[in-house]
Amino acid sequence: MASESSSGAQAPPELDADIGSHSSPTFQPGTWDLSVLTRVPVSSVEILGLGKLPIDPVPREAVMLTLQDAIPRDRAALTIVGTHMSHLTDGSPVHYRRLARMLPADDIIVVGDMNMPGLALRAMLPRLRQVARGRTWPAWRPVIQSDHILATPGLAARAIGTVASTVRGSDHLPVRARFDLA
Repeated sequence: MASESSSGAQAPPELDADIGSHSSPTFQPGTWDLSVLTRVPVSSVEILGLGKLPIDPVPREAVMLTLQDAIPRDRAALTIVGTHMSHLTDGSPVHYRRLARMLPADDIIVVGDMNMPGLALRAMLPRLRQVARGRTWPAWRPVIQSDHILATPGLAARAIGTVASTVRGSDHLPVRARFDLA
C-alpha cells in the first residue's frame, strides 16, 4: 500500500513495505500533514474538512480510515481518525463539534495532537473514552497530555501509554495502544 499525497511525497519504501500509510491529499511542501499508519488493510480513506478558525493560521482536517475487510465479521466496521486540532484558546470546540457530527456510529479510534487535556477532551467527545494516559508535551520535560488515543467503549486496548523517545523532530512524545479486534 503506497502513501498518498498531492505533492507527490512518498513514505520511505522500507516503511511502506511494513505498514501502509495514508496522507492528506491537500499536503503542500512547507506545511504540516496528517498521516495514519496501520498494518491492517484499509477499505477507504476520507478527508474530513473541519474548517479554519479566525485565529488559527491554517484550516484543520482529519483523515478517516475505514477498516472493513480486515476485521472480524461480528463488527460492522472500524474507523480510525487522525487529526491535529486547534488550540482550545483558538476556538477548537467548534472543530470538535464538527468532528463529532462526522463520525460514524461504528467502532471508532480517534488519535492525534488534540491540543487539549483529557478532561476537556472527554467533554468534547463524550461517546469516546480516553485510552492512553501520560504526559506528552513538551517532549523534553512533559507536563501535560495533549496527544491522545480515544476509542469507543467496546474496543479493548493493551500496550498503552506514552513512548519515551530520544528521537528529535517533534516537541511531543508519541502515545501508543494496541487494540484487540477479535
